[in-house]
Amino acid sequence: MKKMMMTLVALLTFTAAMAQNEKKDCHKPFTAEQRTDMLAEKLNLTADQKAKVLALNQKRDAEMKAKMEKKCEKMKAKREEMKQKREEKKACKEAYDAEMKQILTAEQYKQYQEMRPPHPRHHGHHGHPGHGPKHHGPKGPQCHKDAGCDKAPACCKEASCDKKANCDKESDCCKK
Repeated sequence: MKKMMMTLVALLTFTAAMAQNEKKDCHKPFTAEQRTDMLAEKLNLTADQKAKVLALNQKRDAEMKAKMEKKCEKMKAKREEMKQKREEKKACKEAYDAEMKQILTAEQYKQYQEMRPPHPRHHGHHGHPGHGPKHHGPKGPQCHKDAGCDKAPACCKEASCDKKANCDKESDCCKK
């Protein structure tokens, strides 16, 4: 029993050392047979021990392969789900824009498009503070402090909106 525990410890140590070497050398990992042969030589394993270590190595390899395949399948499913969500979002946006185009005049629709912030073309941390560019639209940050501005939200055009009191109806740039 003691010898079997020592063998198991040696196997785990050997596997960890192999993992470190793998990262350095970028070589293919050893097969279960190769690992077993190396352990058998270094530890003077009996034929019975060698057979058991080989079975253990093969079992471990099969388990690791199954875990990797499962992980790859999960990642593939997640990518497909994200792709489907992007396509649904795009279709929804296109339908909205098509209806908006029917409601607005050509000039209004052109203004509407200019008001919208540009769509980010990169993948990353959208909307997280301190990450990525700030999207303010084609003409930079748009402050609505001037209620006469055509880009001011409807609430800022109302007489009840007090810009100096930092009305919660105002956009963030009005609160500065």
